[in-house]
Parts: sequence; structure tokens; C-alpha cells
Amino acid sequence: MGLSVAISGGITMVTIMLIFGVMAVLLFEIQVETISSSQAFENNDKISKTGIGILDVNASSSSSLVNFTIINQGSETLWNYEEFDMLVTYDANILGTRTPVTEQFSYNASAYEESIAQAVPSRDFKIQRGELIMLNTEVTSTITEGVEFDECVGDCFIKHVNSRHTGNGRTAGGVNVETDEFTTYISNDEGLRPGGAATVTFARHDTEGDTVNNRLQWEIWEYIGKNQTGNQMIVWDTGTCTYGGSNIATCDGAAIPGFTGTDEKVVVFVTGQANPQNNLGNVPDCMNTSEWIPGNNIPRFTRIGGGGNTICDVSYAVVEFAGDNWSVQRIEHVYLAATSVQTEPISDVGDIKKTFFHYQQRNRDTGNSDDVRSVGAEIQLLTSDTLTYGLPQTTVGWDADMQSVTWIISNSETHSLEKTIVEHLNPPERLTGGAEESNWQVSITPLTYDTSETVIAGLTAQGTSGGGNFPRGFISAILTDSTTVDFYQADTGNPIEYAFQVVQMPRSHKCVGGESWLIEPDEWTINCIIYDDSKPRLLDPNEVAELLLKLEYPIFTDGFLEISISTDNGNSATKTTKAT
Repeated sequence: MGLSVAISGGITMVTIMLIFGVMAVLLFEIQVETISSSQAFENNDKISKTGIGILDVNASSSSSLVNFTIINQGSETLWNYEEFDMLVTYDANILGTRTPVTEQFSYNASAYEESIAQAVPSRDFKIQRGELIMLNTEVTSTITEGVEFDECVGDCFIKHVNSRHTGNGRTAGGVNVETDEFTTYISNDEGLRPGGAATVTFARHDTEGDTVNNRLQWEIWEYIGKNQTGNQMIVWDTGTCTYGGSNIATCDGAAIPGFTGTDEKVVVFVTGQANPQNNLGNVPDCMNTSEWIPGNNIPRFTRIGGGGNTICDVSYAVVEFAGDNWSVQRIEHVYLAATSVQTEPISDVGDIKKTFFHYQQRNRDTGNSDDVRSVGAEIQLLTSDTLTYGLPQTTVGWDADMQSVTWIISNSETHSLEKTIVEHLNPPERLTGGAEESNWQVSITPLTYDTSETVIAGLTAQGTSGGGNFPRGFISAILTDSTTVDFYQADTGNPIEYAFQVVQMPRSHKCVGGESWLIEPDEWTINCIIYDDSKPRLLDPNEVAELLLKLEYPIFTDGFLEISISTDNGNSATKTTKAT
């Protein structure tokens, strides 16, 4: 009996242990499956957040090598290049015959790892500059393509570099000059682009035939980068708007048909403004602020008070800072009475060393507005969220007579070899007296980039003196070398305070050094990942990689080429082009 009980107890114990063992195994398997499911879900979630896009394709006739770039358009890292399916359909040159061919390509990882491919900075902007002296016999004066400037190959516009976006005045003899003698605009810029006249024309009004000579400083801003980079600038239109007189307060430029840009990234530059008044005052009659009218796709200009029948001309450029790195703000400010320093809040730009602005002012048609002190202010960006308006000379009669618009332009690129570099300068006050015309130099921090990538922006000034003793308060500037800016002032009868910005425009990158001998026909590899070769098998969100593939045959002259990529997560992209 005791033995039976013992055996029965043993059997029960073994059964219980077996049950516990089976349960433990089941629990372990459930846990493993749960972890695996969780990991699979996480991976699937990451995969669903990846994307792929094909950008520039470089394919040359008679060559079997093709370069192109891909971008991860998702929010998670893209990986598993080995799992990519890449097909290329093209017009092959097989023994001199155009033959449609489709080839499938495999990834050669070692080719990238063994190459010396690297990314190098490449400039996105070409800046040209110069000066023009209008003779005392000239109402119009030109600069010529091939002599004073090169024809643009990308989007571009030309503008005055002056504290009032216009001419600067006499080059000798000083004294006050009439408004129609020194204010200028750009009446024709066809020479900037192919197919037009080979010149750019600066014009002024001469109502009495007594014009004096007149100094102008100018810059051409041109975007020469790839359209897909974050720094793209599009010039949608340039032109001239003419007020019709009779106290008309606004002037609309030409509508832009087919505008497909982003309204919030448009800046309407005032590139010149001319006043036909033949007296020493009334400068405010033709001072303009601008705005962009969405929907109608027109630039609009506003002056306060028409000044009788003054027929003013304002030249302009409608510019979209279209790349993802750019942001634009338009800030209005009405000046307050008896306040020498005024401020306006702005959206935080983050880093003022990557931010510049284009300032415009209009004035009410009153006696106070005709004062030299009233036609300008000293504007500075001292903090990332505030614009400062300085009226250091006097504070007489500002009450709502002065109104302004400031277009603030920021770039978010962070790479040290590509970022926008802005130096904000506020030199000492220029005192009364000295040679007329006055010419002086301001030292700047030595440029990191080239002078051909650098502009002068945000040039603002306030002069003293009551009445219409113009062109006091008007100063112009030109970058002369990597450490110096030259300034000019025609009439030095009163002190002047001023501020300006030296802007080294942003760069992007290009890949060099890819070695095609490391891949075989029907293979592809990574030519380079931009500044990220520590992770050659990963492509982070918004990161760009340049790829290189080798076809089995050379491409036929002007041949068709289509690249198709499918990733292991079901994303796909296709790009079609012609060989060049």
C-alpha cells in the first residue's frame, strides 16, 4: 500500500513537472513570438516611413556610365541596398544601331568601400558687381554683356546697392541736386538673359535738361545650383511699374501667368526707383514698399501720398527663395513719435548669422516727410526675434509719416562648408565734412567663400538736416575684395549713421572621385553619400546619395534612358531623360 502511494505520488509529481515544463516552453515561445512580432511591427513601421526619389540623371551619349542621385523622402533611415531592384531601359548603341535594351542591376557594396569618392562644396550662387557713372549728358546709361557683366546661365536679377535703392548723386562738387537728377531705376534688363539686347539700361528723368553726373553701384544675383537643392532661388519676373500721377497710391506690376511657386517664399525686391521732380525735395513721392498678392500673382507697390501728378518709376524683381533651406518673412512697421529706437517682433530666425534682409520705406505726403531725416532709418537685426529701427539723428515728426516693409530672408543649412554666412555691421557715424564726393572703406571679417558668392544686403542709413538737402542720407556700397567694402556719399554736409550686411550665399555639394573601374556591367554602386561616408549602407531622411551604374552598351546619341528603382518595402521611383 505504501509503495502504491509512493508510486502514485511520484507519477503525480512528474506529471506536474511536465506540465510546468510545457507551460514554461509555451510561455517562452509566446514571449519570443511577442518580441519578434514587436520587432517586426517596429521594422515594418520604419519601412513604411521610408521613401525614395530619383533626382538628377547624368547620361552622356556614347558612354556606358550613368550618374544619378537618390533621396530618402521618408522619416526613417533607408537601408538594404542589396534588396533594391534596379532596371534601366535605354537606347543602346550596338554596332552603330539604336537598339532598345532593358537591363537589371545588382549592388556592388565593395566598389563604394574601395573607392575614394567624397563630397565637396559647390557654389550655388554667382554674384557680379560693378559701378556706373552716368554722364551729365545722359538720361539713360547702359552696361554691356561681355564687358561689364556675363550673361546669366541661371535665374538672375540686377539691383542697385544703395541705402535708397537708387542712384547716389554727383561724383564731384557736392552740393544739393534735384531729385530727377540722381534717382534712377532699371528700365531694361534684357541683356541678363539670352535672346534679348546685350545691355542693361539704367534710367532717370530729366525734366529740365540740366542733369549732373551720377554714381551707381549694382549687383547681379544669379542662382547657378541644381534646382533640387535646398538653396534654390527662382526669379519669376523682373520689370518696371509706373505710377499714373493724380495722387495714385499703388502700382501693380505685371501678373505672372502659370505661377506655381510658394507664396510665403516670395520676396518682391525694389531694384530701383526714380522721381521726376525737379526740386530739392519731394523725395518721398517716389519711395515704395512692396507686397506679393497671392491668387492674382502680382507684385504691388505702395507710396503714401502721390505728390500731385508725380509719375514715378519703380523697377523690381519677383524672387522666390524656393529651396527647403529658405524661409521668408515680410514685416511692416509704422514709426512712432519721439522714439529714437523702435522695435518690431518677428518670428524667431534662430541664427542671425544666417539671416539677411531687404528694407523698403514709404512716407506720407507731408512737410515732415520731405525732411532728410525722414527718408531713412538705421535698421539692424540684433536678436533672432526682433527687428530694431534706429533714428539716431533726431526724432522730429515721425508720427505715422514713415512706414516700412522689411523682407527677412533666412537659410537653415548647418553644414560648415555650405551654410549662409552673414556679418551684420554697424560702423561708426560718418561726421560732417570731408571731400565731396566722399569715399571710405569699411573692413569686414575675411570671407570664407569667394567674393563672387557674396552680396551686400540690408544697407540702411539716416542722415540729419531739415529740408530737402538731398542726396544727403544716400550712400552706395561695393565689395572690393575679401576684407573691404567701399562706400560713397555725394554730399557730406551732415552726419550720417548706417548699417549693412555682408552675405556669403549658401552652397551645396557635388560628388567627385567615383571610380567606375570598380564595377562591372549591370552593376551599380554608391558614388558617394553627402558628407556621411561613415554610414555607407544607410540613407537618413532627406539625405542624398549619388549613384553610379555601368550599362552593358554605350548609349546611342540623344538616346532615351529610363531608370526604375523598387525597394524592399514596396517604394518605387522612376526617372526618364535623354542622353546629352
